[in-house]
Formats: sequence, structure tokens, C-alpha cells
Amino acid sequence: MNVNFTVFIDKILLGEKRQTIRRASPKWENVKAGDKLTLYTGLRTKQCRKLGEAVVESITPICLLTVPRWAWIKTPLGFLTICDDDLGLIARMDGFNNLCQFWQFFAEKYGNKESEFNVIRWADFKRVKDEH
Repeated sequence: MNVNFTVFIDKILLGEKRQTIRRASPKWENVKAGDKLTLYTGLRTKQCRKLGEAVVESITPICLLTVPRWAWIKTPLGFLTICDDDLGLIARMDGFNNLCQFWQFFAEKYGNKESEFNVIRWADFKRVKDEH
């Protein structure tokens, strides 16, 4: 699965960012732990650059409501609300410096409505060697 990034490129390359939060869509329905991810920046442009490859570690469905600020995980038994401490950890793992930046990004990009996403975590990141 090809995954494009426009922000946090340095954090990906340094191994500080090992997850991405993507809107739930048919593209992600069949992706599972163990699948290969190919990480890019500038995908489908002349500036396209392969960052590296990784292996999907987990995919967790998450719902975000930007106003008021709520987050929850869907479980077979219902919904589990995520506390700010846990969501703060998810936000930092995704590259944000704090929860405020996280909420601002999602509100600006997806609006003030409830949206479903997937938290895709990866392991075994193999960075592309610089060809200089």
C-alpha cells in the first residue's frame, strides 16, 4: 500500500513518527497487520520521493468529533471514549507537538463534524538510502 505524506517527513525519516491517521475509506478496508507500506512524499508529482518501507503493526478505528473535542474507539461491545492523556499520546506518536495542534489540524482539514479514521501503526521502517 502506497502512503503519501505532506507533513512530518523529518520525523518519519528519524523514526519518531511510526503511525498515520487516515480517514476511513475503502482503500484501508483490506489492509491488515503484516502488510507492507511504501511511504512517499510528493506522490503523483514530479517531486515524488520514496521515504522507505514498513510493515503494518496495527490498524485501530477511531472516531473524532472536533467540536466539542471528543474521540472514541469502536469496539465489538460499543464505543470506548479516549481520555485526553491517551489521545495526547496518539497525537504525539503521529507527529504533533501537543493535543491542541492535533485538534486544530483535524478541524481545519476535515471540518467540525464527526469523522471516522484509522490509526495505522507500522514497524520495521527501512529508510531509502540517500543517493547523493
